[in-house]
Amino acid sequence: MVYVKEIERAFYPDAYVAYGPPEFHEGVQSRRSITNPRVVFEVLSQSNASYDRGQRMGYCMSIPSVEQIAFIAQEEPVVELLTRRPEGWLMNISQSLDAKVLLASLEIEMPLLELYLNVEFALSVRPGLGAPDADQANPGI
Repeated sequence: MVYVKEIERAFYPDAYVAYGPPEFHEGVQSRRSITNPRVVFEVLSQSNASYDRGQRMGYCMSIPSVEQIAFIAQEEPVVELLTRRPEGWLMNISQSLDAKVLLASLEIEMPLLELYLNVEFALSVRPGLGAPDADQANPGI
């Protein structure tokens, strides 16, 4: 669980990475509520995408230690990466299995081919391509 001191709320991201010694909220769940994540990961689905990109993203952006927020699509190989810059947040979108996501705050470059290893998409997706558009996936429609 991540606790946001600035707004006194806690939430469960799909994953997070803290760098350095973990800092915990001093409340009742002190050893379960970290306050200093560096990168937050959210896996998007049709049911949670607008909440994760809205309210949840606002929570993450209000945490001073958060340097990057990654939104990972379930249904196609797409990762939206927000990176904190002095002038504001910068979004980079990677959208093919050949693409890589640069998690600069962790000094990691993650190939989408590895991130989506063993994921079966509803539509055929191949390296070098994102999901085909509807006309390609359903000829004659």
